[in-house]
Amino acid sequence: MLELKAQRSNDILDSILLARKRYDIKKAEHYISTLENQKLKNLFLADMYFQKIGFVVENDYDLDAIKDAREQMIATYLYADILKRREIHKDSVIYRLYFNAYNKAVNAQDTLVINTLLPKINRHFLRNAKALKTYDKYLKKARQYAQDSIDLYHYYYYKAGYEMRANEAGLKEIDTTQFKILFKNGLKYAATPFLKAYMHQFKGLYLEAFLDQPEEALLYYNLAEQTYKKDSLYYSSKGIPSIAFNKAIIYHEAGDYRKSINYFKIHQEKEKNNVYRMYGYEWLYKNYDALQMNDSALYYFKKLYKEKEALSLLRHAADIREIDSKYDYNTIEAELSSITDENENLSKKVTYSLLAIGVLAVLVFIIYLSLKRFKKRSLELEGEQSEAIKQLQELKNIVTKDYIVLKDKTKVYISDLTYIKSEDHYLRVFLADGKQNFVRGKLSQISDELPPNFKRCHRSYIVNENYIKQRTVSFVVMQDATQIPVSRTYKSNL
Repeated sequence: MLELKAQRSNDILDSILLARKRYDIKKAEHYISTLENQKLKNLFLADMYFQKIGFVVENDYDLDAIKDAREQMIATYLYADILKRREIHKDSVIYRLYFNAYNKAVNAQDTLVINTLLPKINRHFLRNAKALKTYDKYLKKARQYAQDSIDLYHYYYYKAGYEMRANEAGLKEIDTTQFKILFKNGLKYAATPFLKAYMHQFKGLYLEAFLDQPEEALLYYNLAEQTYKKDSLYYSSKGIPSIAFNKAIIYHEAGDYRKSINYFKIHQEKEKNNVYRMYGYEWLYKNYDALQMNDSALYYFKKLYKEKEALSLLRHAADIREIDSKYDYNTIEAELSSITDENENLSKKVTYSLLAIGVLAVLVFIIYLSLKRFKKRSLELEGEQSEAIKQLQELKNIVTKDYIVLKDKTKVYISDLTYIKSEDHYLRVFLADGKQNFVRGKLSQISDELPPNFKRCHRSYIVNENYIKQRTVSFVVMQDATQIPVSRTYKSNL
């Protein structure tokens, strides 16, 4: 009777591991619900919860309470997964648990658990790349124990990663024929949209970083992005901001800094990982610095260091050291602040100069009118006078561009204006302090009086980009949480 019960438990565990391996969450949850061991069930449910929405469930996971050898082995690596996702423990602590479970699985000749753990172990060596001999050893184990298409997929993926790392270490030359075979076989055995997208993205990275073929890399990044969007798993949604990061670097290297900035901002809006957010701010700083937009460069440089200070020194020591070794924070902040102050002073001087020119122009115009009274000008001279008046008005508009006057004679400072909504033949003007003005007018008329940071996003709306808190495909969220629709016609304006 006990043997039958143990066999049934093992069959359920096999079904869960196989379903999880194939990213079949519904089937995995069905089998998890039949588990008798509540402690192990909680660990599996926490894993499923993360797979669906990326949230780590905090709980008291008592591994010592699990007595069955196989159940404890599985519980050990599930607990290691939770620690890894919390991002507060050293890798050495986490991978000690993985290797502990792996060695027990090898001793028990439990190939299903072995093949569950080998991708986690090889991922560790791919990311750290300091022990290539050990990496090669576990790659051979992956090939040896592979039982199905997903096991083979992981082998070819991490084999390609090993070849890249060996090239970086100067141990091997890039063999393009070998890589072509590795990526081809990897896609052949990719059984889910997520795995296919993951392989496309990896090939894009190879083309960009190792073959210096950015245009071809973009094709695979786009293909990966399209494939990620076909899947509902959290890891697929997480892949989309990482694609934006990859694309943004390509545009930066090509000198298209503004396009690079747009993609990095997409990445920052969606990325939850603090390390990747830190590097995103670093690239935004680099882009604005290249554009000599020093106030924005200073802003993102400070954001970079704020994100760095929030990282766990215990877990992210290498990333922190990398940033600290690249930049002398106090020196760069002082330089950018000094340049920004100089630009502000220069801007003030330019403003005062424009005011002086405006006054001078008015005086000249007055003199011109006085002379006109004594001299009868021809129609041609009157035409020149009209043009002079037009140019003077444009000059006055430039001088007084810090506010606009509505048709009801209300003066509205541009810096306080958040967005404008068209309602039939009237305009509703929304201000930062919550006040509104309702006046007769058209968006097409008032837009001529506004600076470039005011964008038409819909036939009924103009928004001030400085007050946009979040952007999506179909709307923007203002700082007061108001959602403004973005139509397909005006989507390219933002």
